[in-house]
This record gives sequence, C-alpha cells and structure tokens, in this order.
Amino acid sequence: MIGVVVGVVLAKFVIKHNYDSSASMRFEGVQPLAEGAEASSQDVRRDLPSRLESLRRDEVLREVRHRMGMDPVPLAALQNLFENTQDAEAGLVTITAHSTTPEEAARFANTIVDTFIEYQLGARRREIETEIANLDGRIVAARQELDGTRSRYDAFRTEHGVTDLTTEQEAALEQAADLRAEADLAAAEIASLEARVRELREEVRRQPRMQVVSSQSESVDQTELARAEAHLEQLRGQLSEDHPRFQVADRQVRALRERVRSGGGSKVGSVSMGASSTFETAATALATASADLEAARQRSVQLQRLAQEAQQRVAAFSAIEGDATALLADVQVKQTLLNNLQNHRARLQNMIENPDTGFRVIARAVAPESAAPSKRKYYVAAGVPLALVLLVLVVVVGRELRGLKLHTASEISFWGNGPVVGTTTWPRDPSAAGDLVADMDDFVPKSTGTMLVVGATEHEMPLATELAKQLAADWTDTTLIEMGRDTLVSPIPVDIGRRSLPASAGPSAGLSTQEFEAAPTQVQRGGSFELLGPPTIVSAVAPYGVLSSTPMSDETERLIPTAWEGPLNGQQLRRAARLADRVLVVVPSGAITVTQLGDLANRLGRKEGVGYAVVGIADEYSTLPDRSGNVEAFWSATRE
Repeated sequence: MIGVVVGVVLAKFVIKHNYDSSASMRFEGVQPLAEGAEASSQDVRRDLPSRLESLRRDEVLREVRHRMGMDPVPLAALQNLFENTQDAEAGLVTITAHSTTPEEAARFANTIVDTFIEYQLGARRREIETEIANLDGRIVAARQELDGTRSRYDAFRTEHGVTDLTTEQEAALEQAADLRAEADLAAAEIASLEARVRELREEVRRQPRMQVVSSQSESVDQTELARAEAHLEQLRGQLSEDHPRFQVADRQVRALRERVRSGGGSKVGSVSMGASSTFETAATALATASADLEAARQRSVQLQRLAQEAQQRVAAFSAIEGDATALLADVQVKQTLLNNLQNHRARLQNMIENPDTGFRVIARAVAPESAAPSKRKYYVAAGVPLALVLLVLVVVVGRELRGLKLHTASEISFWGNGPVVGTTTWPRDPSAAGDLVADMDDFVPKSTGTMLVVGATEHEMPLATELAKQLAADWTDTTLIEMGRDTLVSPIPVDIGRRSLPASAGPSAGLSTQEFEAAPTQVQRGGSFELLGPPTIVSAVAPYGVLSSTPMSDETERLIPTAWEGPLNGQQLRRAARLADRVLVVVPSGAITVTQLGDLANRLGRKEGVGYAVVGIADEYSTLPDRSGNVEAFWSATRE
C-alpha cells in the first residue's frame, strides 16, 4: 500500500508534463554531380536514409544544443528528446521534439530542422567543391592529352604537305564528283545534240529550196491553195505531222486541191517563185545544232581530263587517309572530352553559388495546445510498488540463500561431489564430538588403511586435528541402549580406554612422556579390549612416508586417521592426499560457499575417495538427514 501511495504521488506531482511538436520536410532529391546524370525517384528513395543519418551527428547535435541553451545536456540524452520518421516513397520526413513547455517544444523542433538544413547546405557545398577540384585535375590532364595529340597531328600534316587533310580531301572528293557529273551531263548533251542534228538534216532534205513568191490567177481557190500550201510547208518545218495545227492545214490544202481539180474557182495568169523560208529556217537550225554539238564534244573531253586529275588527287589522299583519319579522330575525341569537362565545370560552378539540399520545409512546428499522453506516469505509478515488492523479494531470497552458502549434508554432498559421513553441532555444542565419532561405528571398525583429515579452511584445522584424535583413540563400537525404556543411556565414558604398556613397564621402568604417549590405547570392543595406535599428525615439514612408516600385521590392521596441519594449498597437500586411502574434509555448515567447496577437489588433487564431515550445523537443520551420498564406498576406498 505504501508503494502504491508513493507511486501515485510521484506520478501526479513529481513527473512533469511532456509536450510534443512536429515539423515536416520533403526530400525532392538533388541534381547528381556526375556528368550527364539525371535525378530519378529511385535515387530519392536511396539517398534519403543516408542523408537523414547526419541528423544525429555530433556536430549537428552540438549546434542544436548551443542554440537551445542546453549545453549541460549530454549528446546521448539530447538524442532521446526528439524522433524522426520518414516515408521513403513520398520523401516525407517528420521531426517530433519533446519539451516541458509547448513553446520550447515548437522551438526545439524548428531549431533541429533549421540546423539540419544548414548542415546539408554546407555538406552539399563541400561535395560540389570536392567534385570541382577533381574535375580541375581531369581538365588539366585532358588538355595535356589534347595538346600532345594535336602536336602529332600537326607534325603528320607538315610531313605530307597537307594543311587541312579533311578539308582538302573533302574538296578533292567533291571536285572529282562534280567533274564526273559534268562529264556525264556533257555526254548526255552530245547525244541529244546529235539526235537534233540528224533530225534537222532530215528536215532540210525534205524541204524544197524554192517556193511560190507571187502569182496571178483568175481562180481564187488556186490563190488560196498556194497560200495554204505555203503555210503548210512552213508548219512542216516547225511542227510534226501529228500536230493538230499541221493536220488542220493539211486538210485545208487537200480540200482546196480537190476544188481546184474539179475546176471550181477562177484561174491565175502567172506565178512568181523564190527561196523557201522553211528551208532556210531548217538550214539555219541545222548549222546551229552542229556548232553546239562540236562545242559539247570539246567540253566533254576537257571534263573527262579534269575528272581523271581529281581522281588521282583523291587517290593520293587515300594513301595517308588511314593514319590521318586516326590522328584526326583522336584530336576530335580529346577536344570533345575537354569541352564536356569544361561545360560540366561551369555547371558545377553555377551549382555551388546556389546549392540545393533537396529538402523543402512544408510545415514548421507550432506550439501544441495540450500535453502529450505520458506513459512515464503510469510507469512510475506501477513501478514504485513493483520495485518495492522486488526489493522485499530480493532481501528475502538473499536471506534464504545467504550468499549461496551451504548448510545441509545433501547440499554439501551435491556441490562437493562426495559423500557426507556425518553431521554434528560440534564445536558449537562441545559434547557433540563424542556423538559424531560414535555415529561412525557402523563403518570405522571395519575400515582399514590411512585417512587424511583436512580442514576446509584454516578455522577448521584444529577441528580436523581433534576429530583425527577422537577417531584414533576415543571411539567405541558399543553404544549402550537400554531396550524397552524411553531414555537413552549414554555411551561408555571416554576414559574407559587405558594405555597398554609393556610387561616390564612400571614406575621403575622410567618411561618418558613421549614413550607413554606413543603407547597404544586399549579400547573396549564388546567384552574384550583391543589396542589402537595413537593418532598421527602430518605436518608440512615431512609429509611423505609418514602414512606407511610402520608396517602392521594382519592382526592389528585398522584405520589410521592422520590430521593435516600444513598449508591448505600447494603440492604438499596434494601429495599427502594422494598417499592416503581416503580424505575426510571437515566442512563448517553455513560458512562455506559453492565455489569454495568446488575448489577443494583442485586443492586436494583427487576426486575419488573424498568425503565430508559437517560441523557446526544449526539446530534448524539438525533434524535433516545427517548423511548423504555413497558413504560405504568412501570407507572402503583405497589410494588412487
């Protein structure tokens, strides 16, 4: 409930209102800088994401932060104060800014738009300047190539005495063609004149040289007939016989002749004859045509000669035409390239004076009328109670886990990968040590060989020494339980065992304290006493050979526990652990972690034959099983 109240108060009174304001731009594309390239809608869709990437560059964000007076705000936090969305198909870009006041939100969005467009202008200008610089280098190289090519072409023309090979060759070709055409026309004209001369000669041959000049006749028809015949002869020299005028005149002459023949009309008395005008006209035309024919023949001969000379000149040009054409084409290509580069540079120079970013603002941001719905209030209102609940759970789980420390026999057996042979409240309860030793009656009397007792930490080393002594001297396999009663009778007192001395020993024997302590101990087993040797303490000074220093007979073969008092790390401990048949590790309950217990196998240098005795277990865990794992296999283990 407290968390709910705190969350609601924070959401209502602490979390500020947030206002959103948006500005819109449209990207219409830019003119490509490459020569001859044209912008397309596909280029717009491809270029828009890369250009918007500069919206979140550090230099743009720094300028926005400076203009907004937000210098203390980190750039990473500034990026979270606005979003940009885009529609690549339409080229539409929307920038939405957030602020605590409507006016600041609108100013923030407009500042981002203005700064972005200014950055794009600068970037576009730098892009054009770079392209111009590259183009200048290409122009210099193209001009050098053109000069070299033109020098080779000029040397070739000088060598062959040609000023302008193309012009002269074209002129020669044109002249030869014209002369051949004129010669052909002259031949055609000669043929036409020859035909005309033949026709005129035939006409002159047919025409009479004399004609009636004047006549006196009593017949009018004869006079008309003479006039008609004269007219017909005149037409004969000018028109063909198929001509209508000629046919009309011919019919008129025949009619008049018929009338005269029939005797009609008056008769003439005399007729005057003279030179025929038709004959003279035909003769004149023949002479003219013959003169024209002769002139045409002479002109044709001259044209043929000139045409041959022109053809020879063209043939002379053909000998060097291949090389000249290649050189000239190279010159023209280089000149065209240079012209194109210079024109392109002029276009870029015009573009740099008026750079175009391609972005056009279509809607500037305005102050919103209301605050934007904020999810932060809901997050705070729900998050504070949830955080408190999680905190409580963490505390509870942490108390339960207690730093992942191990408490029970099953936990230690699982994480230590070995059996737990016993669990006790000792040393918290000093009297529980005897119970721990007595609980091992089912395995210890039957177990043989050596056992190294090691403390898990330095705090457990005294406990390991004491446990080794107890196992060597103070245990008994007889636990007296009075059957049929509800009370448990205590086991035999610890001091029931006594030293077994040699037969000659006594007060007069003069045994030293060391000899007395070295004597075996008598321990009651049922109705008899057996001798147990004293516990062996292995130190780091001489850890080798101690465990098997005294050979035993089959009658006295028994478990020999040894306590380790050397360092808990290093080769000495691993050597001692490997020489023993088994290793018993004294582990404190609730004071060792999983990683510490897992590291024991590495420190001991062995994995098999390792067991655990859990000491200092809390009362709340004392009712749980005091053993775990394969205990029997541990007591029957031998050295690896």
